[in-house]
Amino acid sequence: MGMVIRNNLDSVRAYNIYNKNATALSHTMYQVSSGQRLNSAADGPSDLAISEKMRGLISSNNQASRNVQASTNMIKTAEGALSNIVDLLNTVRERVVNAANDSNTSTERSLIQSEITALLSQIDDNSKVTYNGMKLLDGSWGSNGTALNFQVGGQPNLKIEANIQAMSSTGLGITSATIDVSSSSAANTTLGTIDSAINAVLNQRTELGSIEARLGFTLDNLATETENLIASESSIRDLDMAKGMTDFMKWNVQTQAAQFMLAQAGQNAYSVLNLLQQ
Repeated sequence: MGMVIRNNLDSVRAYNIYNKNATALSHTMYQVSSGQRLNSAADGPSDLAISEKMRGLISSNNQASRNVQASTNMIKTAEGALSNIVDLLNTVRERVVNAANDSNTSTERSLIQSEITALLSQIDDNSKVTYNGMKLLDGSWGSNGTALNFQVGGQPNLKIEANIQAMSSTGLGITSATIDVSSSSAANTTLGTIDSAINAVLNQRTELGSIEARLGFTLDNLATETENLIASESSIRDLDMAKGMTDFMKWNVQTQAAQFMLAQAGQNAYSVLNLLQQ
């Protein structure tokens, strides 16, 4: 190639290579500093779309896990109140069995009746238990067809329903009007009423226990699913730091080499000037 000063093609070529290497170096530096292979859609449009969808699922699963934990606490609150109601009913039954014995006088049966009435009032108090301001055992979540819906996933209608019947003395059919211990025969009839109430509460506890168990399994499943999603999303989006540092060193060396050659290419014009000066 002849010696020219107007168009220094060596310099132009060296400059283009330098720009290419500097751009690659800057991009690699950005990846290494962020720790991500994908920092914009230009880095991989389809991969970025898949990654963003996975991130959305991960976020939804995390919220679903919080939902499950809150739902579990809600169920435990209701189940705890039911446990106390069972204890109270067993105490009522004990008093009724006592009243069924003809060794008791009418005065004593009257005292037993008063004690039972107090116990029924306590059952009513327990049935007013609340969670986050919502009454749980007053029949709001069962008798009128409205169930508690626990959203346990990020997909539509991925939920667990809970029906809770009224657990007050009225709901259980054990009001003062139905509890009669004024005589042995009346007390024996009342025993059947108390047993029905105990069975109703135990059935409700069993149902809530099953739901609590399901929520536990759901929480474990969400944790496993989230872990797998994070691993998959990481394989798509995260940078292999060893490869990233290798690429960074490569482009750094090539950029410095191109910069040096760009300086060398500029010497050709000076060589022509030196020739003209001779």
